[in-house]
Amino acid sequence: MKAMKIFDFHNHIFPQKIADKAVDNIGGYYDIKMQCKGTADDLLKDIEGTGICKCVIHSTATKVEQVEVINSFVAGVVDEYPDIMYGFGTLHPDFEQNGQELERIQKIGLRGLKFHPDFQLFNIDDPKMFEIYDMVGDKLPILLHTGDENFDRSSPTRMAHAAREFKNVIFIAAHLGGYQRWDESLEVLAGMENVYFDTCSSVRFIPPEKSMELIHKHGVERVLFGTDYPMAGHRDELTYIDKLPLTVYEKERILWDNAAALMAKFE
Repeated sequence: MKAMKIFDFHNHIFPQKIADKAVDNIGGYYDIKMQCKGTADDLLKDIEGTGICKCVIHSTATKVEQVEVINSFVAGVVDEYPDIMYGFGTLHPDFEQNGQELERIQKIGLRGLKFHPDFQLFNIDDPKMFEIYDMVGDKLPILLHTGDENFDRSSPTRMAHAAREFKNVIFIAAHLGGYQRWDESLEVLAGMENVYFDTCSSVRFIPPEKSMELIHKHGVERVLFGTDYPMAGHRDELTYIDKLPLTVYEKERILWDNAAALMAKFE
């Protein structure tokens, strides 16, 4: 990998006391061997010497009572490592204080929102989520896990529906717009102007030519590098990116420029 600044837009972290269980649960769901520990300390060790100097960190609330706790935890990690970490908060469609919590998320310095439809048990285009998108508007970007071969909650088609309905919202569709549903992403989601893609848990699983087709159809200026830590280690994911036939300009956009410009909008 040519030396350049790198911004990793997709990292899951958990408090030390629950990290082992959380990591095991995610690995079991996806039937994937998890490579890392899922703590802030382990993340910092894993990025040493990689060129990664900025990371977006997040977690999601699978129960309404977790929302405030998770947001406070993520904000605390960011406060501890302000030169490296950007935090995304979370909400839940059944949480009755989403409006108040959105205000608090902004006050405590979190720079976006993260949702996982398959773990939080909602459809991306559910009316309850439409209420959240409407409330968020252009205040913060919204990162959504997108794609699942077993369920339709997070499908690229549902993501495209939400993006069409809320053109003022900046959506980030993880996994090149659809984990295990990359053909559907290419057909219905790639090219939407208010949607970014991230690369995590995608370029390692599909042929380079499919990754390039998705990147080029969507537009390299709206693609963000992500590792999906702790599912993958940072070095491994960078190795897969380096195998893509990207130009220097395209690498710089994906690895740093796009993420840095997006986060600058929400300072």
